[in-house]
Amino acid sequence: MSAWLSLVGGANTATVFSSTPVLLGDVHLDTGAFTLTANGFIVQASGTTIQTDGAVALTIDTSARDINLDKAGNHIGGAVTIAESNGGDVRKVTLRNAADNASAPTGTPLTTAGDGPT
Repeated sequence: MSAWLSLVGGANTATVFSSTPVLLGDVHLDTGAFTLTANGFIVQASGTTIQTDGAVALTIDTSARDINLDKAGNHIGGAVTIAESNGGDVRKVTLRNAADNASAPTGTPLTTAGDGPT
């Protein structure tokens, strides 16, 4: 079972914790930051976009799961940070970001042996 999450708002900041995996719908926050912690995978639904000029922080909590935000049209203008908590393990990260200033995500799971993108 997964939680469906869709956020649309102005220059808002959104912080979400889910005790289940998350299937992301549209996330449109203008300049707001988006923080998401999930006890399971974080996956973007087909036909959706993530639109923010703010930062995005993604955390896998308690389990070993993937982060997959690979849809065309994603625009993340701020930094993307990946983290693990409570024994969580990020197995794989897939990110598509069409922002002009896009850069690779950062975070401890991406610099620790055996963790991060494949």
